[in-house]
Amino acid sequence: MLYLAAVCFVSAFKIATSLLTVDRATILAPGVVTALADGPHHAIVTVAPRGGSPFTFPANTQAGLGEGQQVTVRYRPDEPVATAHVIDAGATVNGNATIVWSLVVLGVLLLAAAGIGPYLVQWYPDMFAFRIRP
Repeated sequence: MLYLAAVCFVSAFKIATSLLTVDRATILAPGVVTALADGPHHAIVTVAPRGGSPFTFPANTQAGLGEGQQVTVRYRPDEPVATAHVIDAGATVNGNATIVWSLVVLGVLLLAAAGIGPYLVQWYPDMFAFRIRP
């Protein structure tokens, strides 16, 4: 269990730090929700960057968006459509924060289970003992 907890923590750290390195090479630009593909969580966003040509990309968001809503978009200039994502108050709306926190919580639960497991076996030996039948 300790190994699995370590894997969860390392994975969360790698995902979180990879997000930071991507953000250094990206540009912020204003965007507008031009259409809703399949409800408020699947928007089509048009971005008009300064000094560049406008582009449109599909944004799958956890927070609902409305048609005509102003959003801020972060993208890499070498691949704007493939790397564009909507951000809200500095946090990505469709980013990996949920994955990172889920891995951290899972790691904490695994550590707790590994720490309390031996005590449960000691306190309740009949519950955790496997009886061998002759």
